[in-house]
Amino acid sequence: MIEDLCSQVIRAYAFNKPWVIGFLMDIFGALLMLRALSQAPVSVIQPVSGCGLAILSIFSHFYLKEIMNAIDWMGIALAGIGTIGNVSSFQFSF
Repeated sequence: MIEDLCSQVIRAYAFNKPWVIGFLMDIFGALLMLRALSQAPVSVIQPVSGCGLAILSIFSHFYLKEIMNAIDWMGIALAGIGTIGNVSSFQFSF
């Protein structure tokens, strides 16, 4: 019974095109993160990665019509300013 249910769930995911595309994009993103971590210190990469959540918030506001208040917008602005400030203070050596 449980084995049959598990195989149904796995089959449902495996044949769901948006899920497969999202899963492959997630793997590709993880590989890009590993590449970035091999090129720069974590103190630079992590804030840039975290800024993705701010971008996701903006996307959800305009595309999904999520309601955001002034504190949300202030948090997004501070995340962006902090990321730009952090990256601009890093000395890249190629």
